[in-house]
Amino acid sequence: MRPIAILAIAILAAFFMPWITVTQKDRQGLEVAGSATGLDMALHVDKFDQYFGGTASKSLGNISISVWFWALPALALATALTAGKGLPARCLGLLTGLYPFGWLTFGYLQIPADKRSESLKWLGDHFSSFVGVGAYVILLAGLILIVLSLAGIGASTDEE
Repeated sequence: MRPIAILAIAILAAFFMPWITVTQKDRQGLEVAGSATGLDMALHVDKFDQYFGGTASKSLGNISISVWFWALPALALATALTAGKGLPARCLGLLTGLYPFGWLTFGYLQIPADKRSESLKWLGDHFSSFVGVGAYVILLAGLILIVLSLAGIGASTDEE
């Protein structure tokens, strides 16, 4: 199996792994934590609205945010299916690898400019407490997929 296909399948599998841990207070004031997968976020984006400050259910362009969550597994599947097909595999691999980093950039740009340094400090201090294994797999596989796609490794049938 080609490296691009393996990484795309890893990203597809990570869609169903925990991405974040959400902590909220229940009615008695106790903290309740739970994990959310990419599938959970795609299916129930409105439930994350409160946690993300009312921005989760907004649209990006003219498309609902929940649709953008479904783009990641669709891109990963298309990348896995086109592995070995040369330029289409490289392009899809690059797009699939860049997609999660595009979301990180979008999230960063949603933070008001005067609060970015404070927010990034908090994120650095608490990153491992709320980021799940799925997010790590997606980011690592995405980074490797970018490098392999740009290098053309695992993209064409004339390798081996």
